[in-house]
Amino acid sequence: MEIQIIHRSKSKWAVRKPGLKRATKIFKSFKEAETFVRNMPDISKIYIHRRDGTVARTITFLVEVGRGKTTTIDFHPEEP
Repeated sequence: MEIQIIHRSKSKWAVRKPGLKRATKIFKSFKEAETFVRNMPDISKIYIHRRDGTVARTITFLVEVGRGKTTTIDFHPEEP
């Protein structure tokens, strides 16, 4: 499952599935949203958006059978 972390308003961040308008959950800080998403089961990809809506970074999770979850991170130079 893919998920997005998007800036919502002055100091709020939303977690939602791509293509949906309604947020799954709203957080007061980016760190709270990121922690929530990282603890969700069955996440394959996380898109983290900047305040202007563009993608700041993408995190892809790859599962290796019998070895647990490994992480491949594609960082873009700017933080959200």
